Amino acid sequence: MLVGVKERGLAGHAGRMTQPLPVPSPLGSCSGEKKPENNNQQRQVQEEAEVIMMDNMEKTEERKEKVQDLDERAGELKSKPFHKTAMKVQKQMKCDTVKASWKLIAVVGAMAAIIIIVAIIMWVNKESSPEITHESVITPMHENGITPITIGPGI
Repeated sequence: MLVGVKERGLAGHAGRMTQPLPVPSPLGSCSGEKKPENNNQQRQVQEEAEVIMMDNMEKTEERKEKVQDLDERAGELKSKPFHKTAMKVQKQMKCDTVKASWKLIAVVGAMAAIIIIVAIIMWVNKESSPEITHESVITPMHENGITPITIGPGI
């Protein structure tokens, strides 16, 4: 009796294994008979398993080499020149941030000073100038409705 690849739980290797796997019959071992095709199938399955195992070992070695390469590259990044450059850039960024903060504080302070100075000037001008009312602007009229005009000397 033969069992298919999916029934044996080897669906992941279905592309490599083209023939179904043999399942030993309980009577086959008692009968004392050896079937030559059964041995050939077992050898073929064994060879396919060996090929798969060798492929897996090769892939494992390749991954190991890649991990070692990455580890070496990471070690190079931790070297002194990289660290010095990183610290220099970090210091420069901090200095730029402080400069920008001081510029912002100076601009806000200058605007506040200008507003205060304008307010003081307006307040001082209001206090020193006489108030203008409607009464002082309107010229009184005489009883005939003629406004007196002053004529300067020589006329």
